[in-house]
Amino acid sequence: MRALRFVIFSLACGLLLGACGDDDGFSPEDCEDEGGYFVPDSGGGETHRDGCPAGEELIGGVRFGVEGGICCRR
Repeated sequence: MRALRFVIFSLACGLLLGACGDDDGFSPEDCEDEGGYFVPDSGGGETHRDGCPAGEELIGGVRFGVEGGICCRR
């Protein structure tokens, strides 16, 4: 459910052209500091859409390059 909320939030921010501000996610370092690991998106939004691997917790979005990614916790 958290993954679905994250995807909806991400899409809404994108459609509203940055209405969610400049700081709408973790850096890769922040992700690690929170006990997670960075899962980059290779393009097309697959990582944001599919979320973390089964059994892992989505911590949040990660700002990185053009595509970004997500932060997962094992």
